[in-house]
Amino acid sequence: MNKNKFISVALLAFCPLIVNADPILSIGGSQTVTSADYEVGFDPLGSQQGVTTSSYEEDGLTFQAVIGSFQLTCQVNLCGGFFQNSSGPGILYNAGRGVRISATDGSLLGLVELVLGTGYGGSSMPGYFQTYRDGSLTGSGAFVAQRGSFINVSDVDGFDELRVGSFISTCTVNIGPDASCAAATAIDNVYANALGVPEPGTLALLALGLAGIGASRRRNV
Repeated sequence: MNKNKFISVALLAFCPLIVNADPILSIGGSQTVTSADYEVGFDPLGSQQGVTTSSYEEDGLTFQAVIGSFQLTCQVNLCGGFFQNSSGPGILYNAGRGVRISATDGSLLGLVELVLGTGYGGSSMPGYFQTYRDGSLTGSGAFVAQRGSFINVSDVDGFDELRVGSFISTCTVNIGPDASCAAATAIDNVYANALGVPEPGTLALLALGLAGIGASRRRNV
């Protein structure tokens, strides 16, 4: 392999580290994450019916209400067939404008998957997501899904906070934290992965490639 090809290979290996991309949202009827750094099932909430709190922590993740407080209870429409794919005795329910999810130690997250439900009837569930990093909005979107759908948000650049919420089925405009629609967000089975760290071998390959570029430039001067 000549020097120019070696430099090209080194830069190609580095490409995934420097590409900027918007967050990716996917919605499905089954879990896609098979291995996670954080796994939260809210099972301890099964014995706290009717309790209200401003935040909740479990397995390294912190959950806060976008507006208002969490009402740790399981209403009729949140359980059974109205909240499919939920498992265990507990869920996290908020009658406000959604849930804020972050790593308790402030680490960047690269992916969050959860089951999203709503306390209102109807076949459809309007919802939204927002990602933040260092207090700045980095991505957002609105969607309509079936209640109990798996919502997966990922970003190669990472985020330190994910906000997600759901509304009554008749909500069709301005779907987001400022929507005037009635809201009743419920989540369960949260899986999250920390933002990936470059492997030492990849960093070494990058260093060799940059060194080769520098040497090539000096020879061509």
